[in-house]
Amino acid sequence: MEILIDTNVFIEREGDWTVPEPLQELEKLLKTEGHTILIHPLSKQEIRNYENDERRETDESKIETYAELGFPPYPNPSSAAFRNHVPEADSFNEQVDNALLYTVFEDRTDMLITEDGDMHRKADELGIKENVLSIAEAREQFKEEPAAYEIPPSIPKQHVVDRDVEDPIFASLNEDYDFRSWFESIADERDV
Repeated sequence: MEILIDTNVFIEREGDWTVPEPLQELEKLLKTEGHTILIHPLSKQEIRNYENDERRETDESKIETYAELGFPPYPNPSSAAFRNHVPEADSFNEQVDNALLYTVFEDRTDMLITEDGDMHRKADELGIKENVLSIAEAREQFKEEPAAYEIPPSIPKQHVVDRDVEDPIFASLNEDYDFRSWFESIADERDV
Protein backbone atom coordinates (compact mmCIF):
# COMPACT_ATOMS: atom_id res chain seq x y z
CA MET A 1 0.00 0.00 0.00
CA GLU A 2 0.98 3.61 -0.47
CA ILE A 3 0.47 5.49 2.79
CA LEU A 4 0.48 9.28 2.81
CA ILE A 5 1.39 10.91 6.11
CA ASP A 6 0.33 14.38 7.17
CA THR A 7 2.88 16.94 8.32
CA ASN A 8 1.68 16.52 11.92
CA VAL A 9 2.64 12.81 11.82
CA PHE A 10 6.01 13.68 10.30
CA ILE A 11 6.64 16.24 13.05
CA GLU A 12 5.66 13.75 15.75
CA ARG A 13 8.07 11.22 14.22
CA GLU A 14 10.98 13.55 13.55
CA GLY A 15 10.93 16.00 16.48
CA ASP A 16 13.58 16.30 19.18
CA TRP A 17 11.72 13.97 21.55
CA THR A 18 11.04 10.29 22.03
CA VAL A 19 8.83 8.88 19.29
CA PRO A 20 5.49 7.85 20.84
CA GLU A 21 5.04 4.09 21.12
CA PRO A 22 1.93 3.89 18.88
CA LEU A 23 3.84 5.64 16.10
CA GLN A 24 6.89 3.42 16.60
CA GLU A 25 4.71 0.33 16.36
CA LEU A 26 2.82 1.62 13.31
CA GLU A 27 6.00 2.47 11.44
CA LYS A 28 7.45 -0.96 12.22
CA LEU A 29 4.27 -2.66 10.97
CA LEU A 30 4.30 -0.61 7.76
CA LYS A 31 7.95 -1.34 7.03
CA THR A 32 7.69 -5.03 7.92
CA GLU A 33 4.80 -5.49 5.48
CA GLY A 34 6.58 -3.50 2.74
CA HIS A 35 4.20 -0.53 2.56
CA THR A 36 5.46 2.78 1.15
CA ILE A 37 5.30 5.87 3.36
CA LEU A 38 4.87 9.03 1.28
CA ILE A 39 5.00 12.78 1.83
CA HIS A 40 2.92 15.18 -0.29
CA PRO A 41 4.91 17.93 -2.07
CA LEU A 42 2.80 20.57 -0.29
CA SER A 43 3.86 19.11 3.07
CA LYS A 44 7.43 19.90 2.07
CA GLN A 45 6.36 23.42 1.15
CA GLU A 46 4.59 23.74 4.50
CA ILE A 47 7.91 23.04 6.23
CA ARG A 48 9.78 25.46 3.93
CA ASN A 49 7.41 28.16 5.18
CA TYR A 50 8.56 27.86 8.80
CA GLU A 51 9.80 31.19 10.12
CA ASN A 52 12.30 29.63 12.55
CA ASP A 53 15.39 29.09 10.35
CA GLU A 54 16.95 26.40 12.53
CA ARG A 55 13.75 24.36 12.79
CA ARG A 56 13.05 24.78 9.06
CA GLU A 57 16.55 23.59 8.14
CA THR A 58 16.34 20.59 10.48
CA ASP A 59 12.87 19.51 9.33
CA GLU A 60 13.74 20.03 5.65
CA SER A 61 16.72 17.69 6.01
CA LYS A 62 14.53 15.05 7.70
CA ILE A 63 11.61 15.25 5.28
CA GLU A 64 13.96 14.59 2.36
CA THR A 65 14.40 11.02 3.65
CA TYR A 66 10.74 10.24 2.78
CA ALA A 67 9.52 9.29 -0.68
CA GLU A 68 7.49 12.06 -2.29
CA LEU A 69 4.13 11.48 -3.92
CA GLY A 70 4.71 12.21 -7.60
CA PHE A 71 2.18 14.14 -9.69
CA PRO A 72 -0.57 14.42 -7.09
CA PRO A 73 -3.99 15.67 -8.19
CA TYR A 74 -5.17 19.00 -6.76
CA PRO A 75 -8.77 19.98 -6.06
CA ASN A 76 -10.15 22.73 -8.25
CA PRO A 77 -13.55 24.39 -8.60
CA SER A 78 -14.60 21.80 -11.21
CA SER A 79 -14.06 18.95 -8.72
CA ALA A 80 -17.75 19.12 -7.78
CA ALA A 81 -17.95 15.84 -5.84
CA PHE A 82 -15.09 17.03 -3.64
CA ARG A 83 -16.09 20.71 -3.48
CA ASN A 84 -19.62 19.85 -2.33
CA HIS A 85 -18.06 18.80 0.98
CA VAL A 86 -14.79 20.74 1.10
CA PRO A 87 -14.87 24.42 0.10
CA GLU A 88 -11.87 26.41 -1.11
CA ALA A 89 -9.17 26.81 1.53
CA ASP A 90 -8.81 30.06 3.50
CA SER A 91 -5.14 29.46 4.38
CA PHE A 92 -2.11 27.67 3.01
CA ASN A 93 -2.26 25.05 5.79
CA GLU A 94 -5.89 24.31 4.93
CA GLN A 95 -4.93 24.12 1.25
CA VAL A 96 -2.34 21.46 2.17
CA ASP A 97 -4.94 19.53 4.21
CA ASN A 98 -7.41 19.62 1.31
CA ALA A 99 -4.76 18.50 -1.18
CA LEU A 100 -3.90 15.47 1.01
CA LEU A 101 -7.57 14.55 1.32
CA TYR A 102 -8.09 14.99 -2.42
CA THR A 103 -5.21 12.61 -3.11
CA VAL A 104 -7.05 9.90 -1.15
CA PHE A 105 -10.42 10.94 -2.62
CA GLU A 106 -9.01 10.44 -6.14
CA ASP A 107 -7.47 7.05 -5.19
CA ARG A 108 -3.90 8.23 -5.81
CA THR A 109 -2.88 6.80 -2.43
CA ASP A 110 -4.39 4.02 -0.39
CA MET A 111 -4.43 5.78 2.96
CA LEU A 112 -3.75 9.04 4.76
CA ILE A 113 -2.56 9.07 8.36
CA THR A 114 -3.24 12.30 10.23
CA GLU A 115 -3.93 13.51 13.75
CA ASP A 116 -5.93 16.51 12.44
CA GLY A 117 -9.53 16.26 13.69
CA ASP A 118 -10.81 18.64 11.01
CA MET A 119 -9.35 16.41 8.30
CA HIS A 120 -11.07 13.39 9.86
CA ARG A 121 -14.38 15.29 9.84
CA LYS A 122 -13.92 16.20 6.15
CA ALA A 123 -12.97 12.60 5.32
CA ASP A 124 -16.20 11.42 6.92
CA GLU A 125 -18.22 13.90 4.82
CA LEU A 126 -16.36 12.78 1.68
CA GLY A 127 -17.06 9.11 2.39
CA ILE A 128 -13.39 8.20 2.70
CA LYS A 129 -13.05 7.95 6.47
CA GLU A 130 -11.95 4.29 6.26
CA ASN A 131 -8.91 5.54 4.33
CA VAL A 132 -8.08 8.52 6.59
CA LEU A 133 -6.90 7.21 9.93
CA SER A 134 -5.23 8.43 13.07
CA ILE A 135 -1.95 6.84 14.18
CA ALA A 136 -3.80 4.64 16.68
CA GLU A 137 -6.44 3.56 14.14
CA ALA A 138 -3.81 2.73 11.52
CA ARG A 139 -1.77 0.78 14.05
CA GLU A 140 -4.81 -1.32 14.97
CA GLN A 141 -5.72 -1.91 11.33
CA PHE A 142 -2.25 -3.09 10.38
CA LYS A 143 -1.98 -5.27 13.50
CA GLU A 144 -5.15 -7.07 12.37
CA GLU A 145 -3.93 -7.74 8.82
CA PRO A 146 -3.16 -11.40 8.18
CA ALA A 147 0.44 -12.27 7.50
CA ALA A 148 1.43 -11.89 3.84
CA TYR A 149 2.87 -15.42 3.86
CA GLU A 150 1.23 -18.37 5.51
CA ILE A 151 3.03 -21.66 6.09
CA PRO A 152 1.41 -24.48 4.11
CA PRO A 153 -0.28 -27.17 6.17
CA SER A 154 1.97 -30.09 7.04
CA ILE A 155 1.28 -33.60 5.83
CA PRO A 156 0.33 -35.90 8.69
CA LYS A 157 2.70 -38.77 9.36
CA GLN A 158 1.20 -42.25 8.83
CA HIS A 159 2.42 -45.81 9.27
CA VAL A 160 2.97 -47.73 6.05
CA VAL A 161 0.70 -50.49 7.35
CA ASP A 162 -2.16 -47.93 7.36
CA ARG A 163 -1.74 -47.18 3.63
CA ASP A 164 -3.40 -49.15 0.82
CA VAL A 165 -0.96 -50.48 -1.77
CA GLU A 166 -3.81 -50.17 -4.31
CA ASP A 167 -4.10 -46.41 -3.72
CA PRO A 168 -4.01 -44.62 -7.14
CA ILE A 169 -0.97 -42.65 -6.00
CA PHE A 170 1.04 -45.90 -6.20
CA ALA A 171 -0.35 -46.97 -9.64
CA SER A 172 2.72 -46.17 -11.75
CA LEU A 173 5.02 -47.75 -9.17
CA ASN A 174 2.91 -50.93 -9.18
CA GLU A 175 3.13 -51.04 -13.00
CA ASP A 176 6.87 -50.43 -13.32
CA TYR A 177 8.33 -52.23 -10.29
CA ASP A 178 7.67 -55.07 -7.90
CA PHE A 179 6.30 -52.38 -5.62
CA ARG A 180 3.76 -54.58 -3.82
CA SER A 181 6.47 -56.94 -2.48
CA TRP A 182 8.67 -54.09 -1.35
CA PHE A 183 5.74 -52.20 0.19
CA GLU A 184 4.61 -55.25 2.17
CA SER A 185 8.18 -55.92 3.35
CA ILE A 186 8.53 -52.49 4.94
CA ALA A 187 4.99 -52.20 6.33
CA ASP A 188 6.00 -52.88 9.92
CA GLU A 189 9.21 -50.84 9.97
CA ARG A 190 8.51 -47.45 8.30
CA ASP A 191 6.29 -44.40 8.36
CA VAL A 192 5.12 -42.36 5.34
